[in-house]
Amino acid sequence: MVGELGCSTFPPENKQVWAETPNYPTSFTDARTALPWINKVLNNVVNAGVQLSYWWSYQSDREMDQVEGGVLSLEKTPEIIIVIAEANKRLKRKLGVMSTAHMPGPAK
Repeated sequence: MVGELGCSTFPPENKQVWAETPNYPTSFTDARTALPWINKVLNNVVNAGVQLSYWWSYQSDREMDQVEGGVLSLEKTPEIIIVIAEANKRLKRKLGVMSTAHMPGPAK
């Protein structure tokens, strides 16, 4: 699970945090800066052959926790949702998983 995902609230001056998590996004709405880190994580998931992954952004599910730029959604961050979906397709191909559309129905 790629959980507790949210935009960094630490300023760039906090050298320790940024040394440990370089390229961590401060906003998801700026896809240009968010995608390098997102792609790195996605590639790690696909390369490791993780059989199931789930992305959860704590800034997306409760109105009180939402901050501008912290919500992952097809409406607000389409470029990021698209690369997550594409990585899922790559992972399925790597693992040899068939899509449910091609699975045989129940025996009659």
